[in-house]
Amino acid sequence: PTPLAGHERRARWRERDMDSSESKQVERWNAFVKLVEERGVAVTATVRSGIETAANAAETLAGTGRNVACVTVRESDAARAAERRGAACALLLQETKHTRNNRVKFLVGEAMLREVMVDPTLSRYDALVLADVSERHAVSDVLLALVRKIKQHRKELGVVLVSSPIEARPLASSFDPSNPPTVMSMDDQGFPVQLYYTEQPCTDIVRDAVQAAMQIHRKEGPGDILVFLTGEKEVEDAVHAATEELQSRQKSKGRALLPLPLHGNLSPPEREAALRLPSRGCRKCVFSTAIAEGLLEMPGIVYVVDCCLAKMQVCDFKASMESVLVVPASKIQCNQRSDKAGTFRPGKCFRLCTERAFNESLPQTHPPEIQRCDLVNIVLRLKALGIQDLLRFEWVVPPSAEAIVQALEMLHALKAVDDEGKLTHPLGTHMAELPLDAMMARALLAAGKFGCTEELVTLAALHITASIWDIPIVDRKGLNDARAPFAVEEGDHITYLNVYNSWVRAGKTPNWCDEFRISYRSLRKADHIRTQLKLHLQRIRIPLATSGQEVEPVLKALVAGFFANAATLQAGDFGEDGQPTFRSFRGGSRIHLQSMSVLHGSEPPLILYTKLIPGSQLHYVRDVSIIKAEWLTQLASHYYAHRG
Repeated sequence: PTPLAGHERRARWRERDMDSSESKQVERWNAFVKLVEERGVAVTATVRSGIETAANAAETLAGTGRNVACVTVRESDAARAAERRGAACALLLQETKHTRNNRVKFLVGEAMLREVMVDPTLSRYDALVLADVSERHAVSDVLLALVRKIKQHRKELGVVLVSSPIEARPLASSFDPSNPPTVMSMDDQGFPVQLYYTEQPCTDIVRDAVQAAMQIHRKEGPGDILVFLTGEKEVEDAVHAATEELQSRQKSKGRALLPLPLHGNLSPPEREAALRLPSRGCRKCVFSTAIAEGLLEMPGIVYVVDCCLAKMQVCDFKASMESVLVVPASKIQCNQRSDKAGTFRPGKCFRLCTERAFNESLPQTHPPEIQRCDLVNIVLRLKALGIQDLLRFEWVVPPSAEAIVQALEMLHALKAVDDEGKLTHPLGTHMAELPLDAMMARALLAAGKFGCTEELVTLAALHITASIWDIPIVDRKGLNDARAPFAVEEGDHITYLNVYNSWVRAGKTPNWCDEFRISYRSLRKADHIRTQLKLHLQRIRIPLATSGQEVEPVLKALVAGFFANAATLQAGDFGEDGQPTFRSFRGGSRIHLQSMSVLHGSEPPLILYTKLIPGSQLHYVRDVSIIKAEWLTQLASHYYAHRG
């Protein structure tokens, strides 16, 4: 038998009586709980995520004749679960119909928020299953607050929360005690995992992680290795260090070791290489960021090395910019990482901290995202739902008043809300309806005025997708060679348009992408998103037009939305890598151009960026264009008047 044979991962259901005026509804709900216990509790070990557990519950509910919405935070989870069950699926910019299951619909959180905007009581659904609520993403917390309010008016609405045990009780207690949700909390996470700690604190995490992986390779039995590090740079440094050490030991006998990176900026082939099983006679060692925590499966992983650190994104309201801090990982996060070693057989986890430090210094959980993130997009959606007094809104955990005020100030600068904080019409209403962040939505709507809607809808689609370059970020020469036929002095945005338009003229073929080392998957996804965005624009009667060879209208439309993301060159100020430093108008933070930008190494006096890669002290930006100072005064005088 296979290692999975006979192994079951069990989930504990806490069932509470549903208080309803109709005893028949109570009977139907109890019947659901019984069905779940009979059909949905025992799940094979190949299913190891909250969305799969939630999907089983949703299917069971649908079996009682109910229409069910199953909500998760990750698009890949929703799409995979819907495809397996033949159900409908609503992603950020894509919606598919059901093929055989017309009772269940899988949605990401943003798509569910849009459904609430259209139907405030969610009358088309009889039950909701909310997965990943214990991860405390900002959208999940907002949805939870809205569902709690809806349930006060629709007592018959069934609500199931899929949560970790530690979060289950406080989340359930936030509902009306007379009509609480059903809470599903999972206890057993698979095969047993032995835990090991260091005797002394680690001083160099990358070096110690590489040495731990090498020691596992030399002394432990078969099985692949997964090493958790804090960020992309640490991952690439570790892969480089491991490769160099292996090359210095070429004469050593035994199984080969293959070091591989795993982070968000990899090309699809590189990501697939990190996830698939290695060839016979080879052991894989994957150095990964926290991205591996949310993966459903990583076949072959038996050993985990955990740095016990994490990067946490926080919003510095004084600097008006989000930053990333390296902090001790939470105990829940570390346990989630160690579970990866026990997915397919008993495994081992080596934690790069002392046992005392783990028990005494690591927090149980981190603050919810809504208490440490920029709230502009969330406040815009809540305003569209008619929620005016945000300070009195019944948040699951309230954000700071400072965060709410700053979000309102930015929306006012974008002209999405008026002086009284009410949504403007039609601009603010249309911005809330578009499935984009507030700045990109404003730029896209401004494109109608500048006659470049076709160009902006392309840039908006590419803004959502992963990098279009199918080249490792460390391959600087290869990246420059691939971009050369398309790069222009205006910057990244016009370069992206050149790439997309050339691909369209070539017939949208994958062969063309292979020739120029461009990601066919990213362009194809962007093309689909572009089609969906055009439908949204047609619905709100925004004219579709092109500026042809003129680039100034495109750049002005970007300025209309991203005016707050302008930065000036700091003459004579260079970083350790010799790159020029820019200083942002908003908050005065120091900024460097990321190597992925075509402007990397150049010194334009004034730039506008649409993507920020926050750091602890220095921020990097990509998707950058050169702009003129007069455009800021023409298009955002209300914002820059008091900034001189």
